Amino acid sequence: PRKRAAVLAEVGDICRIEGDVPRAKDNYDEAHATLRRLRDTPGVARILAKIGSMALDLKDYEGAVARFTKAHALFLEVGDGHQAAIMTGNLGRVSHAKGASSEAEKCFTTAISTLEEVGDRRFAAIFLGNLATVRHEVGNPKAQSDYESAIASLEETGDRRFFAIFLARLGALAADQNKP
Repeated sequence: PRKRAAVLAEVGDICRIEGDVPRAKDNYDEAHATLRRLRDTPGVARILAKIGSMALDLKDYEGAVARFTKAHALFLEVGDGHQAAIMTGNLGRVSHAKGASSEAEKCFTTAISTLEEVGDRRFAAIFLGNLATVRHEVGNPKAQSDYESAIASLEETGDRRFFAIFLARLGALAADQNKP
């Protein structure tokens, strides 16, 4: 059952990427039910994170917060501070989407600190780029250096997707400042 739940979660990811939300939800829900029945706390936390991300994609902010918060608590319960920090960053993403800039900044800063402590440069850089976006939107001059730091780290880790996203956002910041 545990392997089947893992496969269902992966199929849910594929369906979500392809835009088949009802099928993704069915796969995630079945995986979630199985993992709960098995009392697999880390597995339940991981699937809740996936469901939370889907909720965020669908702009169901309350659903996203509920799933990320529960996943955060479960990750702490099993002693996985790394994954708990990622959930804190995800809560920052929700806050940003809702327009709560100060709450987003707080979540991103907390997540970045923990991720740097555990050596996860990639996720620390992603959340730093998200923090830069929040700072850019509110006119904080730290945005440029945050983008530059995030881009440098992402280039070193080989994450081309987020490297490109934050490079484009740095360009948008330069354009907002009338810089060529």
